[in-house]
Amino acid sequence: MSFQDVAKHNASTSTSSTSSPSHAVAAGIFQINTSVAAFRRLVDAVGTAKDTPDHRRKLHNTRQRILQLVKDTSAKLKSLTESDRDSTVETSKKIEDAKLARDFQTALQEFQKVQRLASHRESSFTPSPSLRQTRLLLLLRSIFSGPLPPPTFSHGAAPQEVKQKATPSFYLNFLPHLQIFIN
Repeated sequence: MSFQDVAKHNASTSTSSTSSPSHAVAAGIFQINTSVAAFRRLVDAVGTAKDTPDHRRKLHNTRQRILQLVKDTSAKLKSLTESDRDSTVETSKKIEDAKLARDFQTALQEFQKVQRLASHRESSFTPSPSLRQTRLLLLLRSIFSGPLPPPTFSHGAAPQEVKQKATPSFYLNFLPHLQIFIN
C-alpha cells in the first residue's frame, strides 16, 4: 500500500472491515517515516549551535515516540499477517499485506541507520548551554568581573589584596547549583 493508496482510502467514504487493519498498518508506517524524518533533522543539528539540553530532550522524546509507533505498528502487522494465513483470504490482499511488511521493514532499517548516527553524534558532542544558562553565565561573569573580594581572617591578621580573577571554569562550577534559578 503506497501513500497514494492511503490518501485514496481516506478520500473514499465506504470502507470495508477487511481493509481497515491494512489501513491502520499503512498509517502507522506513514507516521514512522514522518517521525524518522523529523528525528533525522534533530540528529543533523547535534554538534551545532542548536545543540542544547532542550534539543537533546526533543531528540530523546522523538526517539521514544518512534519506538512506541514501531511497537504499535508491529503488533498490528502481526495480527494482519496471521489473518492472511486463512485460506479464504484473497491473493491480492496477501500481496498488499506483504508489501506493507516490506515497507515496515524499510522504515525500521532507516530508523536504525539514523539511530546509529544519533548515538555516534551524541557521544561525540556535548550540548551547548541553553540560552538561559548562557545569560546566567554572562550575569555571573559581570558580577565577578572584578577582583575577588579579599579573604577575611579571624585572627586579626591584615587581609592581602587578591588580584586573581574568576575563570570560566569557576563560573561553570556554579551552574549545577543554580539550576533552580535557570529553570
